[in-house]
Amino acid sequence: MSRLWIVAAVALVAMSCSSAAAAPSNEESDAVTTEPTSTTATSATDAPAPTDGIPSSTEPESIESSTTSTTTTEPDPCSAWITIDDTEIGRWFVVNDDVMGGRSLGGLLIENGELRFTGSVNTDGGGFSSIRRGVDPGDLDGWSGVRITAVGDGRTYQFRARDSAEGRNSRVTHRAEITLGPGPTVVEVAFADMRPGVFGRDVDDTALVTAAIDWIGVMIADGVDGEFAATITSIERCR
Repeated sequence: MSRLWIVAAVALVAMSCSSAAAAPSNEESDAVTTEPTSTTATSATDAPAPTDGIPSSTEPESIESSTTSTTTTEPDPCSAWITIDDTEIGRWFVVNDDVMGGRSLGGLLIENGELRFTGSVNTDGGGFSSIRRGVDPGDLDGWSGVRITAVGDGRTYQFRARDSAEGRNSRVTHRAEITLGPGPTVVEVAFADMRPGVFGRDVDDTALVTAAIDWIGVMIADGVDGEFAATITSIERCR
């Protein structure tokens, strides 16, 4: 009996040891084993394109633009007509107020490409001095005005013209006031703006007929006593 008890006891101890080895402890069973995760960095260029149509790249988009600069030059409406040279000598003449009892003085000289109109106005009388030039028939037909290039003294002059239109009183001339200077001056006169008059007084008459203009001229009659000087270098026709 005692031997059998010993054998049974040994067997019981062996079974207990085997069970203890097979069952984990509470500490081991509560532990969580975490496998390392492999992470790969993704660049902005590898990122998938968004679905809302907005580019994913934050870099500014390069835009090429080409701008062409165009300069438009309007054609000059005026062209050469009267160039002051030796061919103009004898075509111009002076008309002073002595024709009506005045005492103004005036004269002209053409040389070196200039027409010099100089003198002195005396308002005790007519109070004017002028120069004139005949115009060939049709010279100004279809033109709207003239452009005068001159060097003046700052006084007010008149550009004058007369036409021989049918029914026109020969004493009627058309005029426009122009200021020449002081110094170099370019002035344009529109025929449509010229006023009809007789001896400087406005009259009720028709507009200047360009096709029938037979003379043009420059006059000083500004009501101021004293010397004057204007030098004309060209007169152009303008459309």
